[in-house]
Amino acid sequence: MLIGVLIFIIKAFIINPLQVGIVRFELNALKSEGKISDVGYGFRTSYMRNVNTMFMCSLYILIGLILFIIPGIILSYQLMMVPYILAENPDIERKEALKLSEKYMEGNKWDTLYLDWSFLLWHVLGEITFGIAELFYVGPYLRLTHAALYEAIKK
Repeated sequence: MLIGVLIFIIKAFIINPLQVGIVRFELNALKSEGKISDVGYGFRTSYMRNVNTMFMCSLYILIGLILFIIPGIILSYQLMMVPYILAENPDIERKEALKLSEKYMEGNKWDTLYLDWSFLLWHVLGEITFGIAELFYVGPYLRLTHAALYEAIKK
């Protein structure tokens, strides 16, 4: 029980804002402007808003997964763009960020699922190399692909 509470606290107050910062770095890296200081963006800018929005996003996905697996997967794709929206718009309200992500992913969920499935063999390579390829190549490649997807969908 205590370990579960500790994991929850670490995810909510450290991992989620860190994810927003990493996404900020990735978006800037696409423009060749990425700086390592961008990773701390989620902590420096609208920290509690990032914590709250990312927590609610994770909670909605968890509830969807608990009810039925398929709605959870659909919700995860529907809310996939929330960290990107937070990274670009630090003053956006939680409900607006969730609705904007839904709008961006409307009609794009299947294409994004197909895109993610195209990385399946890369993930196998990551497993074969005991996570080394996943850490240094496959993971960053997939994250930058999602950042480029966000930029394309946003337009």
